[in-house]
Amino acid sequence: MNKLIFRFLYKLLHSKIAFIAMFFFTALIGVQWFIGQRFFTQAGTTDLHRFFSAFPFAFILYVPLIVSLCRVKNQWAFPFSSIKICLASILAAFTFAAVSMVFTMAVPLCISFFGNVEWAQFWTGYFGIALFAFCALSFTALIFSLIDNTAAAFVVSVLCLALCNSIHNIPLYAQTGAFLSFIIKCVSFAWNFDSFAKGILNVRTVLYFVLASSLFIFLIYFKAEKAKGNGTVLFKKASRLFCLTFVLLACACSFVNVKFDLTRSKKFSVTKYSKTIAAKVSEPLSITYYLSSELKKLYPQVKDVSDYLETYAAESASISFKIINPSSAELQNKLSSYGINGQPVRTNSISSSTVSSVYSAVVIDYLGTTETIPFVLSAATLEFDLAQKITSLIEEKKNLVQVVIANGLDAENDYSYLFPYLKSLGYVPFLSRLTSEKTGTEENKSFADFPKVPLIVMGSENFTKEDSRALESFILDGGRAFIASQPYSIKIKDDWSYSQNQNQLYFERMLFTFGIYFKPTLTCDVSNFRLTLMSDTGTDGKAKEQKTEYINYSLWPVLRPQVFAPDGMTAFWPCAFDTDNDVAAMENFSVSPMLATSSASWQMEKTDGAFITSPFACPASPLQNQDRGSFTIGAAVSAKENAEDIRLILIGDQYCFSTPMLAYSSSQAMDFRPMEFLGNSLLMLDGSKELLALKNKSVFNYSLYKVSDAELSGYVRKTFFICIVLPAIIILAGAVIIDYKRRRFYK
Repeated sequence: MNKLIFRFLYKLLHSKIAFIAMFFFTALIGVQWFIGQRFFTQAGTTDLHRFFSAFPFAFILYVPLIVSLCRVKNQWAFPFSSIKICLASILAAFTFAAVSMVFTMAVPLCISFFGNVEWAQFWTGYFGIALFAFCALSFTALIFSLIDNTAAAFVVSVLCLALCNSIHNIPLYAQTGAFLSFIIKCVSFAWNFDSFAKGILNVRTVLYFVLASSLFIFLIYFKAEKAKGNGTVLFKKASRLFCLTFVLLACACSFVNVKFDLTRSKKFSVTKYSKTIAAKVSEPLSITYYLSSELKKLYPQVKDVSDYLETYAAESASISFKIINPSSAELQNKLSSYGINGQPVRTNSISSSTVSSVYSAVVIDYLGTTETIPFVLSAATLEFDLAQKITSLIEEKKNLVQVVIANGLDAENDYSYLFPYLKSLGYVPFLSRLTSEKTGTEENKSFADFPKVPLIVMGSENFTKEDSRALESFILDGGRAFIASQPYSIKIKDDWSYSQNQNQLYFERMLFTFGIYFKPTLTCDVSNFRLTLMSDTGTDGKAKEQKTEYINYSLWPVLRPQVFAPDGMTAFWPCAFDTDNDVAAMENFSVSPMLATSSASWQMEKTDGAFITSPFACPASPLQNQDRGSFTIGAAVSAKENAEDIRLILIGDQYCFSTPMLAYSSSQAMDFRPMEFLGNSLLMLDGSKELLALKNKSVFNYSLYKVSDAELSGYVRKTFFICIVLPAIIILAGAVIIDYKRRRFYK
């Protein structure tokens, strides 16, 4: 058998076209990722899902070419059984393809230089690609065995593989019934491969590729034996036995739903904490997933949602789960009464483009009370949402949080994302007032009237001396607060100029009690946000051709990923501060840093009594004698004897949560990283460690945070050398060595 495999491999290795194809395959995978997926831009990500999606399409030409080059004239006349000849040819082609896939591993290696790689995706992805490749090779070998003309077989193979890799897109353009959708999924190799790229080992999918490959190999064997005139009883019985076994296993496969979540965070598994919540459900609780059939076809990842809900419901006999397609007007009206509305989605056909309203909502009913998850497309935060919703139902309580906006901005326009985000976390937010603004009516109580409700404070310019004392007492008496404030104000709707009033100084001094001392400077950083400024007016005020200018604005530091900001975040004119645990200990507190700038940051001092905040005049690098290094801009104040008893979280930036600044820092999608920090902080203040762990369960930093803009060009050159040039050199060297040995052998 080994000699037979080597015979087919020998045919491949002595083909220059095979080595050229290997190089182009390897280069295509790298170029598609780094160029096609815009890896080196702001859209760059270390998520390997889209990396593996290129393999099925690269195989469309590569696999038929390998199979055609691997064929040996009169191979079925070899003195071996047909099954051995069939397996040997496929294994030889697979070996050659496997070497090609090994070369592509340089891409994930280089990706790890730029950011974090989910290695579970790497291993399961390559395991899935190996299964995919063997199945595609077996399928192509079958076509070549059925068509004698090599050119015709090649063309048919390419067309068939293209169909197998893209047929799952048909529902995007045409209405398909349940049976047709099932057939499409069975035919599509790419659809069945998708779970491997996520880091999931699905036994059903493994069996799918094994059974499909076995079927193709059997058909090749059957065709070869028929061509030889084999009509023995044993051959017929063996064929019938295989067909029966295949049908039984294929049917049994549909009942197999065993998955192994190999991701580091186990983001597709039910945690112990969720199992504890499910065990507390004593009365019937129903989970209904309202899923539009159109959305199921357009976004295959919603299958992760239904699978996870089914797994979650299985944790308790009291929990039931069902999926409903809200296609009728009656069901849609029912969902509307829950506050759930359809989301617009565009579908395209050959002649038209239409926008339809789709649903992907979860409704949880328990003892006549309902909680909802209005729209969900992935299972990333689903467990956290379920945990808080079900806990709220079985414990019959709402988590309140009060908000004080004391910087002259308003909640409706300037902090428009704040309340919806808090509601999405399961909180019921409400505005409270400063003690100096209290009117005495029930609707206008101050924050001091709610000592047990966590408090969010935005800014400090409206805090009077009495208000600052009231806030100090609020915290000292056991209240919990999240404060976002600088000891100054920036006119974010005007010229970004700096100002400071006496109230802000009172507020700053109040923080001395907790061992926090704001620096009299602004914090700048080499790691900063790049502004895009456009102008169509000259310095004389006259219109001119529009000009675009890019400025690295050092007063908007971009924080690198860290423990309490796993994805990093952008800060706006932050003020760093020093901490003193000896002072905090006087009130039985301790202070722990939470957020810090990079080691390349510095402190800007005032010039003529004011800070230079203009993007055109702001220095891009530190001046001589300015304080440099990493500085704290976020900290937690906790009880001295219990670090988990957190009373105060302070971030020296009141603007990173505002709507205008969130819009500034967003590119393709809204940048809610500051909001995520706020949400994490609230859960820490509440002492909800388990919920915090669930919230961040699927958090994985896919950004290119390891490489700065200044280092990027050097890393780009190294990347292309490792992924394109180096494999080319190795492949060329291999081809030359093999050719040299062949020539010596025949001399």
